[in-house]
Amino acid sequence: MFTSLNTSLPDYVSIERRKLKWARVEVAPGGAVRIVVPRLMSQRRILDIYRQREGWIDQKRARFAALANTAPLLNDDQALLWGDIYTCSFEPGVKKAKVDSDNKQIRCPVGLTDNLKFIQWHRQLGSDYLRERHTLIADQQGFAFNRLSIRNQKTRWGSCSSKQNISLNWRLIKAPVWVSDYVITHELVHTRIMNHSHAFWSRVEDHFPRFQEAKSWLSDCGHTL
Repeated sequence: MFTSLNTSLPDYVSIERRKLKWARVEVAPGGAVRIVVPRLMSQRRILDIYRQREGWIDQKRARFAALANTAPLLNDDQALLWGDIYTCSFEPGVKKAKVDSDNKQIRCPVGLTDNLKFIQWHRQLGSDYLRERHTLIADQQGFAFNRLSIRNQKTRWGSCSSKQNISLNWRLIKAPVWVSDYVITHELVHTRIMNHSHAFWSRVEDHFPRFQEAKSWLSDCGHTL
């Protein structure tokens, strides 16, 4: 349930009341701020929480604003693959889209000029790539899993259930290979350790030493994918 306070809070701040014990403050990449609080928390207490976190909120919003200026600007005939910008050429004689990684080009049939169809193609390419890459990494690192799903999550790059069912976000095909490899490794390690304990991160580092760098990349640039 969303509520609003008086003008003591900026317009970009919203309040959400839930059945929980502790309040938390969230800053979205677009700059919107959400304060999630227990249902019966007083307005005065909410204002106190905002004032206590105001410096952190301002820093976070400023950081997101700066990162927005570094996001790749794509033209209508461009797409993001593996961290690079690819240019699309629409050719009547081409029946199936082909990716030329050496020249960063995608030769497309004319039908893919339809934006929805192109997104569907992009998503299918991501699904095919991630399935192949996930299987390769699992085999190389000696991991076993039950089922892999490629989805269109809004807030997650991946997940692993207690039944060892793994889910990956198709948009990872837009990230550099080493970043998507980190997400794959992260979820595979969850097939053995279901929490984010020190032991978990130690195991991730054993299999992927650049994990901190990949985490930072997703935190800074993930919203651009």
